[in-house]
Amino acid sequence: MQAEYLIARQSGTTTNSPGRERLLLSGLTEAQVQTLERTGQPQLYVDVFSPLRGTVIEKQGVEGMYIETGFSIYTIADLARVWLMLEAYESDLPWLRYGQPVSFTVDAQPGLSFTGMVTFISPVLNTMTRTVSVRVNVPNPDGQLKPGYLVNAIVRANVAAGEYAMDATLKGAWVCSMHPEVIARAPGKCAVCGMDLVPVESLGYAAVNEAATPPPLVIPASAPLMTGARSVVYVAVPDTPGTYEGREVTLGPRAGEYYIVRAGLAEGERVVVNGAFKIDSTAQILAKPSAMNPEHTAAPAPPPLQQALAVSPALHAHLRTFIEAYLAVQRALALDDLTNAHTHAKLFLQNVEAANTTGDAPAIQPAIAAACTQLNTSLATLATAATLSVARQQFDEVSHTLMGLQKTYAVRPPVTLYRVHCPMAFDGRGADWLQSEKRVMNPYFGATMLHCGDIVDTINP
Repeated sequence: MQAEYLIARQSGTTTNSPGRERLLLSGLTEAQVQTLERTGQPQLYVDVFSPLRGTVIEKQGVEGMYIETGFSIYTIADLARVWLMLEAYESDLPWLRYGQPVSFTVDAQPGLSFTGMVTFISPVLNTMTRTVSVRVNVPNPDGQLKPGYLVNAIVRANVAAGEYAMDATLKGAWVCSMHPEVIARAPGKCAVCGMDLVPVESLGYAAVNEAATPPPLVIPASAPLMTGARSVVYVAVPDTPGTYEGREVTLGPRAGEYYIVRAGLAEGERVVVNGAFKIDSTAQILAKPSAMNPEHTAAPAPPPLQQALAVSPALHAHLRTFIEAYLAVQRALALDDLTNAHTHAKLFLQNVEAANTTGDAPAIQPAIAAACTQLNTSLATLATAATLSVARQQFDEVSHTLMGLQKTYAVRPPVTLYRVHCPMAFDGRGADWLQSEKRVMNPYFGATMLHCGDIVDTINP
């Protein structure tokens, strides 16, 4: 090609000939073409420069190979900025918005934390994993992040009462939908790709005054009793110690260990965090309004409390099977065995269905039904949990319900049980569980802190 161009030049063709353009299109620079014109000698070896700055991540060509048009010799990537691809559960979607900051860690860089920004949320749900892909743009000037790394990421949402708030730095800004790092205070073009900038409000954020908008009202996740479409909490009656009233509330999405309250509670009211199920069970036995029976119905005077809590031998046997299935799930989680946790959670579900159909005293049936509803919800999620973290959150709720049943109905287990408390579970909130081993086997941490916890009670068979 160089020789052809030189022959054309000698024949009087101008420098703007197609031959010169072919040299430039083949990868030669203007300086290389000028050197060829000055020396008049074709070069045997020619340096081919990359059209962009980056790192060679794949080499397809070798010396002596014939190169056809369109053949890729090298694959080059600019790793100064990388994409982080996350999978978010569908329950996380209410919290995700364009432009949110993301912090994450990688095993290959212990002790370091990296940040990025959400730039794309897939409109399609993966029906196999029940997750949605989320893309995050991450600066990587030092090349510490490499393609293929596994990460653990946290996305924090700013929530104001009634709506999601944007970061203060984005309010009134114009951004590029492809390059969120490009932020301007007026309409214009993206300096990277040339696309029109758009108002940040058009990408999912609410234009609220964060300073004037109060934060949302939240309650601990252990407070509400879920009964299908209804959620009930027990609220302390002012100036009447030890008295509680049931209150139906409208809940928003769950945020970690808390639920956002849309309606039904006011700031400053005190709610029962642990023990709501026992209060509700007692209300049902006394024929008072409860989570399962919100309307008060007249009933004859109840028998003494000890007699009212007695259950039939058949139901007692079912409750013992609850404990056996529960212990199997506890052991699996303590051993970080998610597969076995799934298996025993499904068996536990079958036991719950059998117990829920047991004919027992009319005063007992609603309380058992409420507990079974709670267990069904938690176990169904646990039995399909994609990660140990999700499974352990649901196991905490199962533990709370089961321990309430055992205590309320004085269920004698098939073996000696130990109630264990771990103060470090769930970021310091603490959690309890039952186990049959005398040595602590922590289902909330597994191998990370297997023996973290203290035995606080013993239940004899």
